[in-house]
Amino acid sequence: MRGTCRLTASVLAGVWAVWLGGCTQSPLQTSVDMPLGDALGAFEVTADEPAEKSGTTSFDAPLTVGSGSITVDPSAITVTPSGALKELIQAQQEGSELVITVWIDSVENLESVCGGGEQYGPFTVTLDDNFVPQSVEPARVNLTQNTLDLLNSGEFSLCIRVVSPVTGQVRIEALALRLGL
Repeated sequence: MRGTCRLTASVLAGVWAVWLGGCTQSPLQTSVDMPLGDALGAFEVTADEPAEKSGTTSFDAPLTVGSGSITVDPSAITVTPSGALKELIQAQQEGSELVITVWIDSVENLESVCGGGEQYGPFTVTLDDNFVPQSVEPARVNLTQNTLDLLNSGEFSLCIRVVSPVTGQVRIEALALRLGL
């Protein structure tokens, strides 16, 4: 499925640190959520089978992004099982994990972004016995220079793939970016 999202970075949320002794400055760091909406963040899933969505999104930043990282916040994820009781019990006994992989590429490469763009993850989300996300590993992945260039260009394609331990719905509200400006 393809979708379109728009992200506006609020660089005013960042903090400038000025060292009084030498007047040296550290780069502006800011955290930005990239909302996914239904177009890129809502998945109907079958246990242990990949489900993916791709689309284009835009990024408006008044300053140039010089560095950054990406992650998925466990509190931005919802897993709603609808599978058979036997499947749910088996997933609980095996220690449930949701796997999320993200790819980013140019708008021109929308058709091949899934598996062909810059890959981030897979992020392994540990779920408790009620399939509530508890933690994500790795905690963060650094963005490549190619992805930083795409963020600075303002528009790019995005693919998200999820593999759920249970049949049902997975919703990812947003991806979390930590940006150095």
